[in-house]
Amino acid sequence: WTTTTAASAIGNTLQLAADNAPGDILVFKEAKTPTLLRTKATFLDSTTRFEFLIPEGSSAKVFLHGRYAVELQNKNNEWQSFEAKLRAPRYDDARKLTDKALTLDVKINGETVVTNRIQSGADEGSFVPWEDNDGPLAFLPKGEMALRHISLLPADFSPLTLPTESGGATN
Repeated sequence: WTTTTAASAIGNTLQLAADNAPGDILVFKEAKTPTLLRTKATFLDSTTRFEFLIPEGSSAKVFLHGRYAVELQNKNNEWQSFEAKLRAPRYDDARKLTDKALTLDVKINGETVVTNRIQSGADEGSFVPWEDNDGPLAFLPKGEMALRHISLLPADFSPLTLPTESGGATN
């Protein structure tokens, strides 16, 4: 991973700023194996926002809480927006699971791609394979990828109740 001041996608390649100066765009480019990028901070309930750029032939996963995967794909070699709300799993004082994690919604370019998905455990490829009440944000690219305007903020979704099944309504 490196940084740059500007990035665009042409064909299956990311084009970076010519001056090679450090910037606020994170870039993953030219590696033989995918390399995980994760936050040091962990969160309970959270809202996540960022923009991503993936050239043709590449893809990536973002892991909410380091466990719950959302696929990121190329779309016309353009920057795309991502927004997600996650309600963390709940535990009682004895650390017994009382409520599973709930991905309230995920939007890519303003279009809802996930609604009220009850998480039944860590998704395949997760680097945090156990359940817990907090976790980091992580990215796992397959090919090249650029990220900017990353925001991971704490939230409080404790008033919400889980739907009876994934996709169902909550209060």
